[in-house]
Amino acid sequence: MRLATIALVLLVTPAAAGGVEHKTAEYIAAFAKARAYALAHLGEEQPLSCRRSIGARAASVVLQRCLDVSASSRNKCMPRDGCEDVLQRLFWHCSFWKGDVPCVYPEDGGEARQPADRIDWRPKPAKP
Repeated sequence: MRLATIALVLLVTPAAAGGVEHKTAEYIAAFAKARAYALAHLGEEQPLSCRRSIGARAASVVLQRCLDVSASSRNKCMPRDGCEDVLQRLFWHCSFWKGDVPCVYPEDGGEARQPADRIDWRPKPAKP
C-alpha cells in the first residue's frame, strides 16, 4: 500500500507542477487527430472522451494547450470532454490567431488575426 501511494505521488507531481511538456509540432498533430475524430463523429449523443478516442498522449497535449490558453478554470477543457467540446473551447480561447490550428504561439509561427476573420473547426456547409 505504501509503495502504491509513493508511485501515485510520483506520477501526479510532474503533471501538477508544469503540465504536459510538448512541442508545437506534437500539438498540431494531436489537434489534427482530435479534429478528424470529431468530424467523423459529429453530433453523437454520447461521444467518447477525447482521451479514449485519440489516445492518452495526444489528448493530454490538446488538453494542456487548452488549459494554457483558457482565461479561467470555468472555461478549461476537462479530460472527460469529447474532442468536439475541446476543439470548440480552443477556438473560443484562440479566436484571434491565424492558421488552421488555433493556439499556435507567435514564436512558433502563429499570428494574430482580426476579429472579423474568425475561423471555425467545422467545415463550411456547401451553398445551394
